[in-house]
Amino acid sequence: MRHLTLLLLTVLVGCAAREPRNLTLEKWAATEYHDSGRYDAQFANVADQARNYLRKRVANSRPGEKLAVIFDIDETLLSNWPYLSESDYSLNLKMVNRWLAKARSLPLPAAVALYQEAILLRVPIFFVTERHPNLHLPTVTNLRRIGITKYQGLFMRPANDTSGSVVSFKRASRQAIADQGYRIVLNIGDQASDLSGGFSERHYKLPNPFYYID
Repeated sequence: MRHLTLLLLTVLVGCAAREPRNLTLEKWAATEYHDSGRYDAQFANVADQARNYLRKRVANSRPGEKLAVIFDIDETLLSNWPYLSESDYSLNLKMVNRWLAKARSLPLPAAVALYQEAILLRVPIFFVTERHPNLHLPTVTNLRRIGITKYQGLFMRPANDTSGSVVSFKRASRQAIADQGYRIVLNIGDQASDLSGGFSERHYKLPNPFYYID
């Protein structure tokens, strides 16, 4: 047992001392993943799973049950790939906000198809995004440009929210929707922080290796 313990400690120390994967190689891998079509294929697979679940859930809903669907926005309905690729994946807040203010983010077709399915099924839609209220107009404009005009509410992260994580804001937003009597049957986003904290019956994580939001 003593020899096994020493062996495990040696392995752990060796792992801790190993340098992280080279950042340039990681960026190349992320770009190849996007450009190869694998990103679109995996994204569409998740969106299709969510759409199939929504259809079944609506078909089995109880009379008078108020169902709802929640979407994140960035890398969920809107792709910021033009900015990410041109900026070498920079997350400089001023640069990101300047890009978002242009309202030129592109549609992600598989998620837009899910949105359209929810509209067809007459399920109310809410957006919960870490974007701040100063981006309200360009956000609404950008959504309108890709054909997204029907939704019950848009929750944006307050400018005075200084918490390190978006989890509490997103959880509180879902709770506010649930408090209106809605049953959130589907919550979809590209970050784990979009989905953590409960108040949704089912959630689906879309692929996004391009950045991380806690």
